[in-house]
Amino acid sequence: MLRNWNALPLGWQHLATGIGVADLTDSPFALRPIGDDVPPEAAQLAERLREVFSSLNLTMRRYATRTHRNPGAVSRYLNGTRVPPWDFVTELLTEVARTRGTPIKTEVVDHLRRNHRRALQASSKNRHEVQRLQDQLEEADLRVRESEVRQQVLMEGLQLREARIAQLEVKQAEITARWHEEKDELGQHLTAINLRHESTTDELERLKLEVAQLRQDLALAREATQQAEEKCSELEEKLVEAEERAQAGEEAREASALERARRMAEEAKAVADELRRKLEAYESITPSNAAGENSGQMTYEGFRERGERRRQERFSKLTSRPVEEIVHDFLRASVSGNASRGRDLRDAVAEVAPLADAELICWELVEKGYASLAQNVAARIATARSVEEVSDFVKRVGATNVSREASELVNETLTRFAWLRRAEDIPLFTQRLRDENWEAWALTVEDECAIRRNPQDLVKLLRILDEKTQTDILDAVAGSRSVTDIPALFMSMEQQGETELIPLLLELLETHREDKVKGVLDAWELAKQ
Repeated sequence: MLRNWNALPLGWQHLATGIGVADLTDSPFALRPIGDDVPPEAAQLAERLREVFSSLNLTMRRYATRTHRNPGAVSRYLNGTRVPPWDFVTELLTEVARTRGTPIKTEVVDHLRRNHRRALQASSKNRHEVQRLQDQLEEADLRVRESEVRQQVLMEGLQLREARIAQLEVKQAEITARWHEEKDELGQHLTAINLRHESTTDELERLKLEVAQLRQDLALAREATQQAEEKCSELEEKLVEAEERAQAGEEAREASALERARRMAEEAKAVADELRRKLEAYESITPSNAAGENSGQMTYEGFRERGERRRQERFSKLTSRPVEEIVHDFLRASVSGNASRGRDLRDAVAEVAPLADAELICWELVEKGYASLAQNVAARIATARSVEEVSDFVKRVGATNVSREASELVNETLTRFAWLRRAEDIPLFTQRLRDENWEAWALTVEDECAIRRNPQDLVKLLRILDEKTQTDILDAVAGSRSVTDIPALFMSMEQQGETELIPLLLELLETHREDKVKGVLDAWELAKQ
């Protein structure tokens, strides 16, 4: 029966509208009281389930028949003698919503979920661990699907722009041919045709730059997808281990550990081969030197340099205006969904605007509620400016403001610098930070390099660092980097002749994650085969 009705969470009264306490007590569908030997957590869960079940006005046997469940199992779930699986709770809520014709409120579901997890933890730690890992697996799988959707969107955007480039190249060739044919006869129209030619050329160059940016975004999306897949694999491993402990104990887990490690290595090798094949296929469709061929004696390098000069001239015009006007232009591009205009503004501010103006624009965007746009500008500054300019920008932002937004701008700049800059730039940057007494920022850059920089680039970086910094970064690798990355890191160390780092990394890995060393070594050996 319903107990302590007024203390129930928001949503329970709505769920049981029209059903009073006395009605449930006197109803022919009333259930037997919960026994005193039932643990408090299980009893509380059973009470909540009985309150939900009572709103159906069904006997327990009719409900079991309707849902194709065993009546005895339903009775045990509702009497608290056994904690039901979560799908029984969701099935009950679905049946109530269907019968009453109204959706169940989120507060009700969340309350039941918390009661269910507490009861499960109190009754069986193994089942609670299995349920917790299943929840994490669902969340990780959701991230995989979101990352795949983003990757698909980027691929479609890239294909559309490449198709547009092909159309514009054909159009430019047609305009050039017609210009040559009609030059003598239509001299009075020469100026107009020249303007159209330059406009088409500018758009073509802009689209090529957008394609380059999209390729970079696509690479990041692929990396995010791979990381999400690795998280899923890791959670699936843990889930299998938890289920084996719950069903057969520790002996079964130890017997299958080597086989899982070998299977993970084989899957990782297959994924690497597939990604390599896709990358080769993707590179085979990149634009050729057709622009140089269509421009008479101009080479592709000359064409690219001319496009870069025009791009810089256009950026200079964009940033020569007052800061307020640039900020308003940013907001208009964001509200209207003009992504191309927004990228042009971001790149112009990040690449050619004075650092003082760039900082002021970032703060104006933050104050107007567009912190993400400010972080995009900071990220672009990290990859486009010199080491000295990036360190000056970080110092300007961090030294003049101690707010959360300032911390986010600094972290975004440091993170992008660590991920994307050349290996030679990293020690120069961290040394400048330490010279300015920003030791914490220098450590942040080194930690981000250790955790997220791809294995080949990380080995190149380790090669030029002093012994202490090498050890600090390898310690961060052993403690925080995904275990599935470490065999690839060993392979890169061998390929680049830095084998003396392998024993040190193994020693640090044993210190931080001793239980993972055997699986890492097995995967490394399998990869070498």
